[in-house]
Amino acid sequence: MIQQFTAPIPPTLNEQINLNRSHWSKGAQSKKQHTQTIALIARSYVLKPFPGKVWIDFHWQVKSFACDADNVAGAAKFIMDGLVNAGVLTKDSLMVIQSPVIHRYSRGKNEVIVTMSDRPIWELRAVDEEIAA
Repeated sequence: MIQQFTAPIPPTLNEQINLNRSHWSKGAQSKKQHTQTIALIARSYVLKPFPGKVWIDFHWQVKSFACDADNVAGAAKFIMDGLVNAGVLTKDSLMVIQSPVIHRYSRGKNEVIVTMSDRPIWELRAVDEEIAA
């Protein structure tokens, strides 16, 4: 099973750290708000639950490449927690989320396309390429 959804990019790691530094409750409020937003988006896509292991591909479409890749990818925390909240993932531990978690970057309108599969995504893409050839 392969599923995909698109969402606005949650705060980057530096943005979240700055909120936490300003006051702990601002950071907590931001975390809660963005996690719930992702859960609502996941529910609106009517994503089916993954009962076991999951491979994830994040395609970050950002307006500017001035940000550090790891800073942008830090927003994955909100996304995975939101998917657990929505019941799409059983948990976001290393027992469920399989390695590698792929992070790709391109210029776009500050959104992320999240692809999830119950098999390694690169295996599925190889099959798609064979079929297309």
